[in-house]
Amino acid sequence: MKDLKISKKPPGSSLAWRIVFISLFFLVVPLFLNSIFLYEREYEQKKSDIETILYVLGRERAILIQEEMETQWALLDTVSQDVEKHAKALKIQEILLPQGAQEKFAYASGKQDALLIGIQHGSTRALVIPVPFTRIIQEIAEDADFPYPIHLLLMDDTGKVLAQDGKESLGDVLSVQVPVLDSNLQVALQVPEDAIQALHKRDYIFRFLALLFFVGVIGGLLVYWLTRRVARPLRSLCKTMERVSEGAVHIRYPTDRMGFEINELGERFNQTLDSLLEHQKEAETQRIARERLAEELKIGHEIQGSLLPTHFPEQSGAEIATGYVPAREVSGDFYEYLELENGAFLIAIADTAGKGVSACLYSLGLRSSLRALARVSSNLSEIVLRANDLFWQDARSSGMFVTLWIGIFDPKTSLLTYCSQGHPPALLLRGTKVESLHTKGIALGAQSLDAVEIDQIKLKKGDLLFLYTDGILEAHNIGNELFGKKRLFEFLLEKKNETPQQIATNLLGEIGEFSRGVAQHDDIAFFLFKYNSH
Repeated sequence: MKDLKISKKPPGSSLAWRIVFISLFFLVVPLFLNSIFLYEREYEQKKSDIETILYVLGRERAILIQEEMETQWALLDTVSQDVEKHAKALKIQEILLPQGAQEKFAYASGKQDALLIGIQHGSTRALVIPVPFTRIIQEIAEDADFPYPIHLLLMDDTGKVLAQDGKESLGDVLSVQVPVLDSNLQVALQVPEDAIQALHKRDYIFRFLALLFFVGVIGGLLVYWLTRRVARPLRSLCKTMERVSEGAVHIRYPTDRMGFEINELGERFNQTLDSLLEHQKEAETQRIARERLAEELKIGHEIQGSLLPTHFPEQSGAEIATGYVPAREVSGDFYEYLELENGAFLIAIADTAGKGVSACLYSLGLRSSLRALARVSSNLSEIVLRANDLFWQDARSSGMFVTLWIGIFDPKTSLLTYCSQGHPPALLLRGTKVESLHTKGIALGAQSLDAVEIDQIKLKKGDLLFLYTDGILEAHNIGNELFGKKRLFEFLLEKKNETPQQIATNLLGEIGEFSRGVAQHDDIAFFLFKYNSH
């Protein structure tokens, strides 16, 4: 542990103090701003709550008045048969029945400063007992357990104040009116808004100071202590990493009971150190393996190149040239030129789906099948059908397929018999025109075939036959522009009078110049056949 001793630094520059200050800034300040933001919203909510409470209190007082009315109605019903006997004691008055009054009614009279509670007595007369507003105020003005001063008023249905408890409010007030059923009387409760605002401010200040105390003082001290303690394993890990960077790979991080995630990080670092030498050995082994693989792929490239035909018989009456540029070390494209037993020549070019080793293996299998079948039959349809059957058996589980253009040329009759199985058409340059030699057909390996479409054409002296794979058309430049058919046609027409070898060399140069600076996207293969006989 002597190697891991850390020198002490001034507290002001320590991690603990920085975290305390950051915590205060990013916690207390947002909380304060949040309190300011919510102040007005909470104030409005508090006013709404107070208004609800006032309505409940007002409703309770209205019910007390209604109970008084029920009592007086019951009393009047009892004495209505002998009014004169009880009129003086009960202060019963006989008045004209108020317009629109029901059988039982209560009418607030400003002239008498009383609520006239009465019943109908005859068709146009009524018996009433006046209950003074002051008495009603005294009976319903009970002090409620409420943090704000409440001003109680009695009002008629027009809003005129009939009586109040003497606690008149100055300034803006929060007011609630509750009607008393079966009367024109309303109970109004008012609370001064300045009292609500003062208590709301005092509550807010208390909450913020309490928050500041617990978060800023107590929380800050706890954060400072905890951060210093938790930072100890971090400093230890930093020291270990520093020693390792100096070359002391034997140093390891010692776990700490307060290390938490730092312990996990330190253990991972220790594991990295423990496996360092092993990784170095593995890296050396992998380097050797990569070199061996590169050498084997190079050999595969050379073998595949050597399998493609390079020497062509003179009796074909034609000049022949080829081009072959794999996108990787080995390719799925191939061309074939094979002399048959009857003196005819098989011409073929194919493009296997995908690139690399798998495409190469499948293409070599198909090439071997074509060569073997062509040795025993010169019937193009039979060759293609049997080749597809063999390839489909091998490739149908992998989904691999091969596009193929194949033909048999008879130099005795100058007749070219051909078919195209999903492959780009062969191009025939005759004079100033470019013809496409194409038949309907699907790629080999896609499905079992019952028949193939065959076509024929008789070649003339000077005809140039060009077979190719789509790697030429799909070559693109840094602007993502394709080489395309139009550029290929224009090139062939321009170079048609050159020898096939010159055309092949110039075409590879043209494609290379066009796609300079861009990695090759697909394999490129082509076959040039210039017929020079009659």
